[in-house]
Amino acid sequence: MKKWYTYTRNEIIYVQFKDRRTGKKLTAKSTGTRIKSEADYIIQRWYHDPDSFFNKQQKNTTTNLLTDIIRSSILSETDIRSIVNTAISEVFKITCGNITVLSQEKKKPMQKESVTFKEFLFTFFDYNNSPYIQQLKRLGKKLPNPERFKALLGMLKKYEQYFSATQLSDIDADEINTLLGAIQNEGKLAESTMNVLRAAVAEVLIFAYNNHLIERLLTGKLTKFSNAGKEKEIFTRDELNMIFDKNRDVFGREHYLLVNKLLLKTGCRIGEILGLQIKDLRKREDGYSLYIGKSYNFSGKRLKETKTNREDFVPISDDMGSELLRFIDTSPFKENKDSFIFYSAQKDHPIMYSQVYENFNKTMKALGIARKSLTIHSYRHTYSSFLQDEGFSDSDMLYLTRHNDIKQVLRYSSHITPVKEQKKRQAAEIIDRLA
Repeated sequence: MKKWYTYTRNEIIYVQFKDRRTGKKLTAKSTGTRIKSEADYIIQRWYHDPDSFFNKQQKNTTTNLLTDIIRSSILSETDIRSIVNTAISEVFKITCGNITVLSQEKKKPMQKESVTFKEFLFTFFDYNNSPYIQQLKRLGKKLPNPERFKALLGMLKKYEQYFSATQLSDIDADEINTLLGAIQNEGKLAESTMNVLRAAVAEVLIFAYNNHLIERLLTGKLTKFSNAGKEKEIFTRDELNMIFDKNRDVFGREHYLLVNKLLLKTGCRIGEILGLQIKDLRKREDGYSLYIGKSYNFSGKRLKETKTNREDFVPISDDMGSELLRFIDTSPFKENKDSFIFYSAQKDHPIMYSQVYENFNKTMKALGIARKSLTIHSYRHTYSSFLQDEGFSDSDMLYLTRHNDIKQVLRYSSHITPVKEQKKRQAAEIIDRLA
C-alpha cells in the first residue's frame, strides 16, 4: 500500500502523506527541491522521524482519539494522559522503524574520513567501487544503470583540474558553486547540462550526509540551473514529403529509411527503435504492432528498460508491417527471433547510433532542410505536434508518448504549426465580432 504520493508544482516536488490510521490523503507539503533523490530523502525522514511535522500531527490525532475512548473510565485525567502518551510512544517506535536509532547516532561525534571531496565524488560514480552501489547491494535494493555513472564520471574527470584538495568533511556550498561555475564557463555548457551535473553533486552530498561524513546537508545552497534544453524544431508537411518520397532513395540504405520512417510513425525514441528485435513485430487481430518495452544502450552494449520504464504495443499500418517483414527477410539472422530487426554485421548489437545520426545529417543537408535544432529527435516532436493539431488532448499525448510528466508533453505544444497560425486568425475574427 502506498504511504504517500508525490507530484511536481512549478518544478518543485510535493508530497501528500496518507493518514496512518484512516489511509486518507493529508494536505500536500513542499519538499523545497526539484531533485528527486533529495526529495526522496526528505520524504523518508518526514515519514519515519518521530519528531517530524507529519508524525507529531499523527501523534496528536491518535492521542486525542484514545483520550476520548478512555475518558469514560474511572481513571483520573492525569492517569489517562500518562497511559495514552506511553502507548503512543511505543506505537511510534515500531511504526517509525530504525530512524530513532539513526537520530541517536546523529548525536555522536562524526567520524571524519581522510578523503577529499574530489576523491569521494569520483569514487561515488566509479560504479564498481562506489560506496553507494555497495550499500544498495547490501540492502538488496534495485541498482541504477551503470551507463549513467560512467557518463558522469567521465564528465567530472574532464574538468578535474578545477577541483581543490579540500577534505570532504570541510567542503562548503560556496566552493562547490565556484566549481560548478568554472565547469560551466570552461565547457560552455547549457543550463540543462549543468542541472544534470548539479543533481549528481547533490546526490553525492545526500549520501555523505546520510552516512555522517558531513555535518550539514548543503544541497539547498547549491546554484540552481534551468532544466530546459534547447527546443527542437519540427518538420513541415512539405519536408516530410521530400524525406519519404517513394520515388527517391534519399537515405542510401533501407536500414536508415525504415528507422527514420518508424521514428515519425510511432513517435518512439531512437534507442527504442534500434532495440527492436524480430519477435517485437507482432501481427494481432487489429493489425501489426511493435512491442516497445526496452531500449538499446550502446555505452553498456545491452538492452535496458525504456527511459520511463513503460511497456506498450504501438500500432503500425499494414504497409509498414509488410515493409518490415520484407526487410527482416534480408537479415542473415532472421531465424533467431531475438536478433535485432536493424541488424549490423555483429549479431549481438544493431546498427550504431552514430551511423544513423551521421546518415540523418547528411540526408537533411542534401535535401536542403538542415537546421541547427532539427535533429533525429525532431520526429518525436513532429509526431506529437501534428496529433495535437488534430485534436488529441494532453492526456492523450501523455499516454501515446509514454511520458511520466505532463510538463514534458506541454513542451510539444509550443511548436508553431500552420494549424496554430490559423487559430490566431480565427481568434482575431471572433474577437473582432465583439465590437
